[in-house]
Amino acid sequence: MTNFDHFNIPQLIARNNAAIVYGEALAYVKAERNNTHMPMNIPLGVNYVHLCLFTEGGGTLSVNGHDVELQKNDFFVCPQNSIFEVKSFTNEFSKHTLAIGPRFARGNCYFGAKLDNMLSVMRIQNVYKLTLTDKECSVVTSHLNYLKQLMLQDHPYQEQRLQNECYNIMLEIAPAFDRDGKLAGGLTRQGIIMRDFYDLAMRHFRQEHFLGFYASKLCISEQYLSLIVREMSGRSVADILSTLLIIEAERMLMDSRCPIKFIADALAFRDTTNFCSYFKNKTGLSPTQYRKKHQ
Repeated sequence: MTNFDHFNIPQLIARNNAAIVYGEALAYVKAERNNTHMPMNIPLGVNYVHLCLFTEGGGTLSVNGHDVELQKNDFFVCPQNSIFEVKSFTNEFSKHTLAIGPRFARGNCYFGAKLDNMLSVMRIQNVYKLTLTDKECSVVTSHLNYLKQLMLQDHPYQEQRLQNECYNIMLEIAPAFDRDGKLAGGLTRQGIIMRDFYDLAMRHFRQEHFLGFYASKLCISEQYLSLIVREMSGRSVADILSTLLIIEAERMLMDSRCPIKFIADALAFRDTTNFCSYFKNKTGLSPTQYRKKHQ
């Protein structure tokens, strides 16, 4: 069973014969009907930034329990340390997929800063797609095709060339980011706290289920953190953590080799009975019923 913190998107993309992979840093593939690379309806923990540009058709993808409806010219953005799921594709779809490793992005200060700001704001606002114009889509597609060519070449400054081209892609989608009213204005002080809370939650939700831990890590009061999360997301801290726990539990239950007791322990429940009661209360099914339904 794959561990959330070490799930490797480039390795998964590489299962597609048309994929191009640059070490552990970068992976690209153009996927179409009958030529996809992602398992369907299985939550996956990803520690790479996952980007998709739909040039034909569309589909439904999910990030941390939020369904994202996509169509032609939509640019999908899944931040690293997220729970990602492919729900569906239309019969005729075509998309470019790019996975970017965190170390790779940090290698270029301009690219890393641009990507980090964009991902932070989108995660806070629960906005995971940008709608490009026809011209923007065409330009970004050209950059992706050029990036593919660069990945196939051997060059003494290969990594720097690839980082620069990824930065160019970020610049080309930036106008669509700026056009979205929910994303305008960048990060406020409250936004930074919300970003840091999300980062902590994605790393610790399996073991830490309560508000106090996160407030302590952020050096603010529980009341202030609760207020910021509620104002910026419309949800409580408990609701966000619960969503992540249930998604992770469902993912683990899909592996029939994984005992329910192991899942309860991995998610820091007091015992199996406590986990089963919690899961049924949230989903309407016991873990055993859920497993049978999805086998």
